[in-house]
Amino acid sequence: MDAPTSPGSQAFRSGTPNDQAPFSSLSVANNVLRKYVRAGDGANPGLSWSAKITLNGPDRGGKIRGVKKMLVGFVQNLTGFENSGTYALGSKLVSNVAASTVRPVLDAAPAIPAAWYLTGGANETFENANPNEPGGNVAEIFDSDTPFDGPPLTAGMRPTVGPNDELLTSMTLRYDFVLDVCVQTKDTQQHADSVYTRRATAQWSFNGSGTIGAGPAYPWTSNGAGVTAPAGWTDVEDASQPRALGGDRLNTLLQAEAFHAP
Repeated sequence: MDAPTSPGSQAFRSGTPNDQAPFSSLSVANNVLRKYVRAGDGANPGLSWSAKITLNGPDRGGKIRGVKKMLVGFVQNLTGFENSGTYALGSKLVSNVAASTVRPVLDAAPAIPAAWYLTGGANETFENANPNEPGGNVAEIFDSDTPFDGPPLTAGMRPTVGPNDELLTSMTLRYDFVLDVCVQTKDTQQHADSVYTRRATAQWSFNGSGTIGAGPAYPWTSNGAGVTAPAGWTDVEDASQPRALGGDRLNTLLQAEAFHAP
């Protein structure tokens, strides 16, 4: 794994947590009005990343073999999560998603059967390499993530704010991720194409904690919030796979997120 070489490119770039428009920081989900904070914005995602990939295979008769069947991309696991709110009279609510993250959770779109982290951008994966052409086995791949979440705006978990509601005064929001660069063969014999071999790894986190002001905007103010970006990729040489490749997916858990007293 090499450093990216495109002009202006760097392995990791972090955004700034915010609740600013046009992002809808007050929105109803599952009939509960929520206060949301996101890790970045459209121009500066919570974390954007890139990796320069070089694929090599065995040399047979002066030709490098097997590389055309390789697929390289990113796999992301959620390894830690907290989303809770504290309210004006001392009530507290916590998310049920935290209980599901005792083990790593795959962060991949539910509609995609594979475990790849894909957002629909360009150059997210590298495949069909041709090592027998100059530079044909080298490419840079890119992606980004802007997680967001937040607790109910009222302790009663109502869809609107009433005159006697106990309002949110502070929130704790934290995501922890492990991001891997993986290689997979497209050879289907003996289910070889179900193996995601890690070749590099990085860890990052998003802290969206802060205090909440008065209505009608209920503005969020950072309290130690930020995105902690990796210093760089760490090579992986033990042929291991990401810990979560199936089971519950993060987006599915978040879509059904509910809250309860601790």
